[in-house]
Amino acid sequence: MKPLVLTVISIIISVVASLAGLRWLGIFAGALAIAGACWQQVQSHPFEWCFADDVWQKIDGQFQLTIPKRRHGKSHPTATVYMGAPPKFQQIGCDISTGAEEEIIIGASQTFRGKVVVV
Repeated sequence: MKPLVLTVISIIISVVASLAGLRWLGIFAGALAIAGACWQQVQSHPFEWCFADDVWQKIDGQFQLTIPKRRHGKSHPTATVYMGAPPKFQQIGCDISTGAEEEIIIGASQTFRGKVVVV
């Protein structure tokens, strides 16, 4: 949502600045609009991570994978977990939660090979 707001406001400022004859402000706002559009493009791509069965951590009798926000880069993330190996994956159900710092925590009773997709 933030990239969209930045883009729309920058376009409005650019148009108003151009009509008011403030060429420098119009160019600056246009550049911000382009940056906002690029930010939207990056945010729209899902984060995908293929993982091996040896990357799981055993915590309190359960196996966990943790993906920090700095790695997946999404705000208010939603994750889907798949079991298998490229190119064949099957969606599975397992414990998926989001921590206080928007990290994704995946829990399972046993380790497996697969991938996670975060949007």
